[in-house]
Amino acid sequence: MTRHIRWTLVAFSLSVFAFACDRGKAEAEKKAAEAEQQAQETTITAARVKAEEEEAKLKMARAEERSHLQKQLDAHERKADYLKDKAAKTAGATKQNANAAISELNARLASAKESVGKLADDTSPAWDAAKSAAANDLAAVERATDSLEQTLTKKKK
Repeated sequence: MTRHIRWTLVAFSLSVFAFACDRGKAEAEKKAAEAEQQAQETTITAARVKAEEEEAKLKMARAEERSHLQKQLDAHERKADYLKDKAAKTAGATKQNANAAISELNARLASAKESVGKLADDTSPAWDAAKSAAANDLAAVERATDSLEQTLTKKKK
C-alpha cells in the first residue's frame, strides 16, 4: 500500500508540475503578445510622427514659395503703378497705345492676384497646379508690364 501511496504522490506532483509549466507557458505567450503589440504601437507612433514632420516641412516650403510669388506680384504692381502714372502724362498715339497696354496689364494683374490668392491653403491637393498657374500669370504680368514700358519709351519719329 505504501507503494501505492508513493506512486499516487508522484503522479500528483507530476500533474501539479505540468499544470504549473502550462500556466508559465501561457503567461510567457501573453507577455510575448503584449510586447509585440507594444512594438507595433511604437512603430505606428513613429510613422505618425514622421508623417507630421514631413507635412510641416511641406507647409513651410509652400509658405516660402507663396511668399516669393507674392513678393514678385507686389514688385510688378509697384512698377505698373509707376508706368500708369507715366502714361497719364503722355498724349496722342502714345497715350492710346499706353491705355490699351494698361487695360491688358490690369487684366493680367487681376488674374495673377486671384492665382496667388489660391495658394493660401497649404493643404490643398491642387496646390502644385495652383502654383503653376500663379507662376504663369506672373509671367504674363511681367510681359504686359514690359509691353507698357516699351510703349512709353518709344522714340517719336
